[in-house]
Amino acid sequence: MPILSENYFKSKFCMLELGFAYSQLYNLHKDDEAVYIAPFVIQPIKKSDALSNTPMANLQVGEINNVDDIRSFIHSLKEDKGFRIKSGTKGS
Repeated sequence: MPILSENYFKSKFCMLELGFAYSQLYNLHKDDEAVYIAPFVIQPIKKSDALSNTPMANLQVGEINNVDDIRSFIHSLKEDKGFRIKSGTKGS
């Protein structure tokens, strides 16, 4: 789950790493149309701009400070991927 920030985009290594991960995971999952990378942005980066003009422009991007985006991500982990996620409670 890449966290896309201004510093992330300034780093050539981070961008190369994201491109490599995308290509490897795309090739692994291209037949099952699985969502395999879930990037999130940190303001001032806008999710609509985060990956535009890149081969990864088709990826859905969430905002790390948007409660609905986080809930949607957790829901997809639970429902689509079968992850078991426990809510944090006192004493656990």
